[in-house]
Amino acid sequence: MVRGADTSQQKADAAKDEAKGKIMEIDGIIAQEEANRKNASARSAQKIDEKVKNLKEQRGEFSNMINEIETMEKSKQVYSLVSLLDQPGNYTLYGDGNKLASQPGGTYYRDGKVVMEYRFGNSAARAHELKHGFQFETGQISFNVDGSPGLLHDLNDEVAAYRREDAFTLRYGKPLINRTTSKMTSYYSNLPKIDLSVKTLTESVKGAYFGNGYQIRYDDEGKSFQDAKDEFFKGQVFMRQ
Repeated sequence: MVRGADTSQQKADAAKDEAKGKIMEIDGIIAQEEANRKNASARSAQKIDEKVKNLKEQRGEFSNMINEIETMEKSKQVYSLVSLLDQPGNYTLYGDGNKLASQPGGTYYRDGKVVMEYRFGNSAARAHELKHGFQFETGQISFNVDGSPGLLHDLNDEVAAYRREDAFTLRYGKPLINRTTSKMTSYYSNLPKIDLSVKTLTESVKGAYFGNGYQIRYDDEGKSFQDAKDEFFKGQVFMRQ
């Protein structure tokens, strides 16, 4: 993750360890369910099959998260995984010494780093922001010069991040929520519904979302960088001509 005096790598390792633990638990449950199925009635077998299907989907989210973190660890882009409670002013300190994060977290771009902030102790929120970090790594999202989500931020990015979050919050065997049909907040519902990414930036999309007079410049080292007053992308930036 971060190169230097930062606890990001420890937090990333903790996230991977937790995901590995959940995979082991799910594998045990699947093995037990499949054993139960051998003597089950047709109706019970159908329920077991549905539960195993859901378990495998949850398992896939945990496995994918591990792979995505490892991809970010190998990247030339620097990623910082931060608990909001590590930063003064972002939490409320109660009389008993307990802290509560006063902000929900978020992923943004600052000083050459992609910073993923989450509520301390909230595995689901951490998983959500890690997903956004990986989306930047793979060209699914971009950032404005103020660090906020950029023009590539679309509804599909949030659907994927909440799906990852749901894997941590739902009981084992429950179906992951179909966020494409469930109610989203007004903020998210206003996002573009088409799948925007660096790879899908055709001339028509650039005209619709970036306006005229833009060109692409590539950074050979694969890092994102600031140029003029435009947007940060993984390995490239859009510039006004």
